[in-house]
Amino acid sequence: MGTRKSSRTDIPLFERKELTNKLKLIINERSSGIGIVGVASIDRFENSPKGHGPRDFISDANAVVVLGLPILDGVADYANYEMKDSEIVTDEDIYVGKDGIKRIYNPRLALQNQVNLRSAHEALNMEIQILSIYAGAFLENEGYKSLVMPTTYGTTFSWQMNVDKDYPRNVKGIGQFSHRHAAVAAGLGSFGLNNLLLTPNWGPRNRFTTIITRAPLIADELTNISSCLGEKCSKCIDSCCAKAFGDVFEFEASGVKQKMAKFDHLKCEGAYGLCKRACISSCPVGSF
Repeated sequence: MGTRKSSRTDIPLFERKELTNKLKLIINERSSGIGIVGVASIDRFENSPKGHGPRDFISDANAVVVLGLPILDGVADYANYEMKDSEIVTDEDIYVGKDGIKRIYNPRLALQNQVNLRSAHEALNMEIQILSIYAGAFLENEGYKSLVMPTTYGTTFSWQMNVDKDYPRNVKGIGQFSHRHAAVAAGLGSFGLNNLLLTPNWGPRNRFTTIITRAPLIADELTNISSCLGEKCSKCIDSCCAKAFGDVFEFEASGVKQKMAKFDHLKCEGAYGLCKRACISSCPVGSF
C-alpha cells in the first residue's frame, strides 16, 4: 500500500503534466481503453449557478476531471426488442403489488425496459463510479483532496416494473453538479438540441461522473466544433412523442457557443415509459 504524499500546488509544469498523464493512464487502463477523460481548469466554472460550482464543494479546488463511458448503440435501440413473436413471454399478465392490489402489466415491456435500465444505467453507473473512485484515490494518494460526484439519479430495476429512484427528483431534474457542463468544460464534447452531451464517437450515448480535486492538473483544450448536426437534422426533437422540446436557443458554456432546444421536464417525465429514449436512439452521431 502506497504512502500518501504531502499536498503541493506550486509544483513545476513538468510535474503537473506528469501527474495529469498518470491519472489519464490509470483511467485508460482500468477501462480497457474504452473510457474517455478530460480535465477542466477551475476558471471555466466561474458562471456556475450558486451552490453548484466545484468550489462550493472543495473551496480550494484547482481542477475538475470528467470521466465518460459509452451506452452501447445496440442498447440504445432497445425499443426494437419487443418480442412480438414470443410464445413464452406474454404481452399481458397480472401481478400483486406491495400494497396487495392486483394490477395488469406487460411482461414484454418489463423485459424490454430491463435492457435499458440495467445496461444503459445500472451497470454503467456502478462501473463508472468505481472507476472514478480509483482515479480519486490515486489523486488523494498523491496528496490532493478529491471528491467524486456520482451519476445523477441512478435507477435500479425490480421485476414488477417498479422503478425505485435513489431519491425523489425535483421539478427540474437538477442534480448537485452538472456532468454535462463539466464535460464541455473538459473538452469532451458539446450540447445537442436534445439537451444531452454529445461526444464525437458516441453522440448522446454516454454516462459521466466528475471528480473535483485540489490537484493542479493540466486542463485539456476546449472544443469549438459541435458534434450536434443542429436544426438541419432535428431527429431528436421530431422523434419525441411527448413533444417536450420547444424553440432552439443559443447560450455559452465555458465560453463556448452551444445550441439546445427548450425542454419541458414534466412532459418528458409523463411519457418516460413510452418514448423509449428516442431522443438518444434517433441521433445519427456515433450510431452504426
